[in-house]
Amino acid sequence: LATRAKEARRAQFSEELWSKYGARLSGVLKMTPAALSELRKSAPETVLVSWNGGSLDLATFAGGLDLDSLAQLPASNAQRQLDDLLRRTVNDALVRREVVARKMAERPDIAAEVRTERENLMERSLYADYVLKGVSVSDAEVRAWYDGHPEQFRTPERRKMAHLVTATREEGEALRARIE
Repeated sequence: LATRAKEARRAQFSEELWSKYGARLSGVLKMTPAALSELRKSAPETVLVSWNGGSLDLATFAGGLDLDSLAQLPASNAQRQLDDLLRRTVNDALVRREVVARKMAERPDIAAEVRTERENLMERSLYADYVLKGVSVSDAEVRAWYDGHPEQFRTPERRKMAHLVTATREEGEALRARIE
């Protein structure tokens, strides 16, 4: 129920943002994988959705989409996925505008979280791009290490125990007889 309530609130907030920022579909194009694929080739600058202070063009929306895979789906499924993706993409832009409008970046708790996340991102990038770049281990090296450290892959024997409590000794003995 909580998940449903959150999804309903997200949908309501989405509608509020679309209304507040005047977001509207262009209506110029048919949102099918085939139509998008053709339009992506001929007119990638086509605006799909516009709002006060921004817009979403086809190149941005469909640049990384695998439209051929979507075309293999039943038409209603492909349409639903495209509609959902378009809605989420526009929502992301509108939420960013709303964050600025509400001056959320100025809140100390959020600023601290952003700073921490930025530092973590830079650290991950440093390791990925410089420290660990080019580090690889062959299957033979993995096997040799595994074979040389068998004690690290052993788990001690364990047992599950249960304690049954009965009201009388007779009940306990009858239960034990049934179990054994």
